[in-house]
Amino acid sequence: LLALNIVNRPWSGLLAPLDNHQGAPIGFLLTVKALTSALGNSEMVLRLFPLVAALVSLPLFYWVARRTVSTVNAVVALALLAIGEYSMYYSSEAKQYAVDLVVVILIYITVLRLIDQPERQNRYWVLGGVGAAALWFSHPAVFILAGIGAVLILDGLLARKRRRLALLLICFLLWSASFAVAYAVSLRYLEADAALLGYWQAYFMPVPPWRDLG
Repeated sequence: LLALNIVNRPWSGLLAPLDNHQGAPIGFLLTVKALTSALGNSEMVLRLFPLVAALVSLPLFYWVARRTVSTVNAVVALALLAIGEYSMYYSSEAKQYAVDLVVVILIYITVLRLIDQPERQNRYWVLGGVGAAALWFSHPAVFILAGIGAVLILDGLLARKRRRLALLLICFLLWSASFAVAYAVSLRYLEADAALLGYWQAYFMPVPPWRDLG
């Protein structure tokens, strides 16, 4: 259903609400559209971007794992990712979820490099740019950035590092501006799709969160 939108619509049509109650980040849609325009509308081409994203995620994930745990544990973690049911399945499907994986890993790499050298101003600009771009390729990226941002802000407050907090504020402004544009261009249509909301209703957090505890 998503492939039909990519194949049958013009470039500008991918910015409008998709048919068949589909939703995907604009960056993903335009990348796959570019590949099909250059290489044809075959099944292999439609699945190429997710496959490349999944393959790239393996060495990047190992870098993150090696940075945070022992070598043995990093190898085990990499093996679990490589043979995982969902990581394998979505690496071969024409959907955006393999791209979600590599985008989140790239965010973590950027943050870990910043943590290694928090005094380097350019690391904050890189984090701001990577986060802003990530929002156009991955819907879950907004939640990852929100969590990372909260932790970095708390760390800066506890350390009383005003310069660090100012640089983080610039990152948040870049992320917020990017998200606002992405919302206006694409995400607001998903919010208005009653069929999608109904389909996923059972998976939303209840409001208030403690409503279903009993």
